[in-house]
Order: sequence, then C-alpha cells, then structure tokens
Amino acid sequence: MHSDPQVPYPNSISMDNLPLMPIHLRSSPSRSISDHPETTSDPQSSGLSLSLDEEEFVHYQDMPNSSNFQTPIRPQLFRQRLVMSRREFLLKGTWQLTKTFLVPFIAIAYLSFCYTVHYKVVPFNGKGFYDELDNTWLAIVKSGLTTTNIIIISISLYPVHDLLSSLKSEEFFRVLRARHRGVPLSAINAISNPSCGIMETIMLITHNHCSRYFVTAFVATGIAWVASALAPAALSIQPVLADGDIQAFSVGAIPPLSFYSPVVSGQTIPPMQLAVSPGYPASIAWAETVLGIPYAYTMSNNSLGEYAAYVVPMPTSIQASTIARWLTDVVGLNPFCTWANAVNLTKSSSTKAMNSTSVAATAVTAYLEGLDLDIAVPSNIFPVYKSNFVTRIYVLDPTAYVHNHTTQTLPSDGSTTFAIVACTEGCTGDQINIISIYPDLTGIPTLKFTAPNNTYELAFLVCKPNITIETREVRTQGSFILEVQPLPEGKVYPRQGNLDFMQTSFMFGVATSSLSTESGPATSTWYGLGSETQVNFLFSDAQMNAIDPNNIGGTITLQPSPLETLTQGYTQIARAAAKAYIMGGEGTAYVPGRVSGTQLIFTSSMPNVITATVAFVLLWALTIFAHFRGGKYYDFTLVNVGAALHKSEIPEQFSRMKAHTANQKIPHSRWVHYSTDQDVVEMLAAHDIALRRSRGVDSLRII
Repeated sequence: MHSDPQVPYPNSISMDNLPLMPIHLRSSPSRSISDHPETTSDPQSSGLSLSLDEEEFVHYQDMPNSSNFQTPIRPQLFRQRLVMSRREFLLKGTWQLTKTFLVPFIAIAYLSFCYTVHYKVVPFNGKGFYDELDNTWLAIVKSGLTTTNIIIISISLYPVHDLLSSLKSEEFFRVLRARHRGVPLSAINAISNPSCGIMETIMLITHNHCSRYFVTAFVATGIAWVASALAPAALSIQPVLADGDIQAFSVGAIPPLSFYSPVVSGQTIPPMQLAVSPGYPASIAWAETVLGIPYAYTMSNNSLGEYAAYVVPMPTSIQASTIARWLTDVVGLNPFCTWANAVNLTKSSSTKAMNSTSVAATAVTAYLEGLDLDIAVPSNIFPVYKSNFVTRIYVLDPTAYVHNHTTQTLPSDGSTTFAIVACTEGCTGDQINIISIYPDLTGIPTLKFTAPNNTYELAFLVCKPNITIETREVRTQGSFILEVQPLPEGKVYPRQGNLDFMQTSFMFGVATSSLSTESGPATSTWYGLGSETQVNFLFSDAQMNAIDPNNIGGTITLQPSPLETLTQGYTQIARAAAKAYIMGGEGTAYVPGRVSGTQLIFTSSMPNVITATVAFVLLWALTIFAHFRGGKYYDFTLVNVGAALHKSEIPEQFSRMKAHTANQKIPHSRWVHYSTDQDVVEMLAAHDIALRRSRGVDSLRII
C-alpha cells in the first residue's frame, strides 16, 4: 500500500471569512493493490498530533472517486478574539433599548389616547383632505384611520412576536437539555417544525412534551391575537355637529302695540294688524289639524316638559337643511277649555223678531262668571224662520264682542269664545229642505233668550291659552324640526324681548277669531255649525262623518266632546294659528345664534379599549417572565444543529429510513397531506431523542 501525498493548503485563499468549526483529521484513505478492502487509519490511534503553529494541513478524499474534500482551517487564522466595533455595539444596544422600552410605549400612548377621547372631545382636523364631508369621504377617512391603527398595533406587538419567535426557536434544545431521558421523536419533530400548528401545539402541551416557556409562548400568541383584533377597532371617528361663530338671527317678533294700544277713549286696532288677516291663521289651523300638513316647522316631542305645547319664533333666513341653535323668547302653552256660566243677561233685541230689519246689532250681552269676560252676541248669528239651520256656532270676535269685565278693555288673556245658539221653538222653517241638528247641552250651563216667534238656548265655550313667555335655547336638526331645550339647572336666560307678553297673549284670540268661517272648506256651513275645523273640534270628525246628507227633515243630536278632548284640540288649533303672526307677520327682531357644521371627532369603544389594555398588560407580564429564562439565544439554527449532530448516528439513520420508505411507496390517501417524515416518525415511535454529552460535546442520540 501507499499513501497519497499531502497537499498543502493554497496560500492564495484568504481564510478570515471561513466559519469556525472543530478540526477533524483523518489520514488519507489507502487503497490496496490487491482485492483487500480499503482501510482507513484513525489519527488518534496512530498518535498523530498537530501543533497550533503548524502551517501545512492534510488534504484527503472521503471516497475514491469523490471530488468533495474537506479543508481544515488554519488555527492561527481564526479570529481568536472577537472584537465588536463601537458602531455595531451602539446599533445593537440602541435596537435592544428601543425594542424593550420604546416600542411598548407606542401601545401605551395609543391606549392613553383612546381613554382621552372617551372623556374629552378631540377633533379630527381633516380639512386638508376634503372640501365637504360626505359619506364617501367619511368612509375613506374611517378606513385610513383603521389602517393606521393596525400599523400602530403591529409595531407595538413586534417585540412580543420577536420574543415568541425566539421562544419557539429555543424550545428544541431547551426541552432536550431539560429532559435527559429523552423526548419522543414525534414531539421533538413537531417542535422543530417552523409551521407547527395550533393542534400540534395543543397536543404537545397536553402530553407535557414541552417546557413552560413553550406554554407561555402559546398563551401569549392567543393574547396577542386578541390585542391585534380588538385594539385597532377601539379608536374610530364619527361626525358631530360643531357650532360656528355667533351671529344675529332675524326671528319673528310680536313687539309692543302690535295689535292694539290703549288710549283714553278705548282700544283701536292699528293698521299693521291688517298685514296678516285673521283668515290666514285660521286656514293654517285647518291645514295642520285636519289635513295633517305642518306649516313652517314642527315641534319635536322632546320639547314637551312643563308645558302642553310651545310656539317658537323661527329665523326667517335659514334653509330646511340648516342645523342651528339660537336664543329666543318662546311661548309655553298650558291652555284650558270650560263651559261658561253666563249671568247678568241683557236682551237688547228681545222685543223684536230676529229677522226684522230694525233689530239691534247686539241681541244678548252677558257676564261670564269666573272668567272675567263680558260678551255680546250679535243678532245676525241667530237662526230665524227662513234659515236652513236650527243651530249656529260662532267664534265671537275679540276685538268687537269680548271685553275684560274688570278693565273694560280688550281681553288680553287671548281667550277664544264659542257661542252656541240653538233655536228650540219657531225656527222650523221648511222642514223639507233642512236637517235639524241640535247639540246635546245636557249638564252644560245655558241661558234662554226669547224673541217674537222664536225661543233660543245659548251656551258659551271659552278656551284660554294661559301663556308663559320664557327665553330658551331652540335647536333645529334640519327639516325644520325644532326642539326647545330645557333651562340649565339654576340658570335663567335674560329675556330677548322679541315677544311682548300682552300683545302675544291677545294675538291668540285674534288668530282664532275666524275659525268659524275661514278654517277649511264650507262643507258644513249649511248645517250652521261652522267650518270643518270647528265641527271636528267640538263634536269630533266621527260624529260629523256619520251624518247622512240624505236625511232631509230628520233631527240629529250631536254630543259635544269632553272638556279634556276640547282642551287638547284647542292646543293644536292655537299653536298652528299663532304661527301666522309669530313667524314674522307682525315684525322681526335679532337674537344670537349659531349655525352648526359637521365636524369629525375621535371616538373610542371602551369595551375594546379595556380588553386591549388587559391584553397588553398580560403580554408585558409574560415578556418580563420570559426575559429571565434559561437557554436564552440557543436557537434552532444550522450552527447549533450541526454541532449537535457531531458524532451522531441520526443523519445516517434518518437518511436510510427516508430512502427505505420512499422506495416502499407506502399508500396514503390523496386527500390528506402525508410526508415521508411522518413515516419515519411512526417507524421510530418507540424511541426517544436525547441530547447526550460526550467528551465535552453535546450530541443527539436515538435511545
């Protein structure tokens, strides 16, 4: 036999960048000229030793025909002393400091901001992104904020994910070092798999084939998933109304001397009152109460409080879509209706027939006891023999036929007086052409009036608005729906003065004075009961609709509505009719107000914020716990695995078994993924993998 000559290492190749590895020397394999098998001498048995100063190394071939060769490294060329540059040291130290302390503060700042916007209004200044906020821009801004939240939370969770990755990478050697008796091959194979799934992890934990740090990593992964799912959704934006600058609104007013001014000789109605005739408010009452069509604005139900209804001056220049608020005097209504007891009756036309041309203009005067009113009933409203009706209902004009009993001035309380005159005798006329309709006045105070040929029964229904004027804040949310705000606790707004109390109160009487003739079509005029609004108010529309127009010559009795129902009906009529004057028909005044615009503000969902806070606290606690672990930085890397496989039979055994299973072509279902690794694991199911130390080197063994 002869030995191959030793080949010196080429000096032209630099060795500084070669990886550091143990030196393993073997003599060159010798071939026998004869058919004797090849023999390889062991350098340890041959007594061969190399000094560190030796400059030539042995080159050998593993197999006779192989081109692969191992080149030992010159020991004197190792970097015997690792020196980290100052720059590298600063970069690594800065990154560790940032990852450990600064990055978690991003989550702290995010959650703190979420708590802040929950208890404080924080506007989102996005005017540079859009000119006018609409649904499209709102969706874009919300999606952009959500994306930003996801990025912030992802950065905040980076140290956690980095730690979890390290824990899973270290688990391979940690569990082998901790369990000297070995770990089942199936378990250690699953741990070494980077794509180890949830079910495999649960099985490892259930069978106690992992360390407590692996369990910590699994729990932390779930908590991190909760935090990453809920934390970005904790912060959002929503549009709210924000007040603009204060400005002067022109609103309707009832100034002093609007309707009458007391003078020595009595009261007069100034010409300005003619700007809105009494027929106009009566028609508004018909539109709102009978047709159900609101005029100018509607009142929100939230406005009702200590008053039955409000009448509100509204700015004359705002649009239907405008959202605004303003301070103004408002009218609060607490009305009531009652059947009056008429006393001190004076019959100025009792000696003449009511159809006589010489009859006095006023037939009856009386004092309404308890109401402080004197009334006069004109002769022209009494039914006569040739009338096509036997009952007449008429609202007495407050400027002519109603006076205050105490002061003998016009009634400043705004009362509306309905005179019901029923002819009980002498007014039968031509029974063929009329329907005799009588109100049932049972239990109602009445008085009788007798004239030549006729006898009458009179009753008086008086409704008073009973107003209160206060300065309130009024808001409109668009579509002309007004809402009167309650007074702040312990605070009273100074009067704006756009509503004079006496003139406003009297205005209600004027607004309803034409209710008998101008409030709706004259469908029931020939019955003598007045307009559609009036008959529905007094008797209900159900009774009026039940009258058969073909019942000529018959007699019908109508039951007046209860006082409670009459009061509710009068409230609706008075509120509607007053709009004709209070919307600017008698004048305007300036009051302070603001127009609101849409503003985006940050909002937070407290359940999400609290849950995310708990999740981050738990993650930081687990991070601190894992920071003091053993086996840190001993990862599942090529260097560590390669060192552990030194002098191990595992590579050769696994290679042969994989080749064996591949050649056998073991049948598996094509619907289930099954690799040769699993076949090898099943074949060695009864064996464990252990990390044994031999001659100062850890090596993997099958036991």
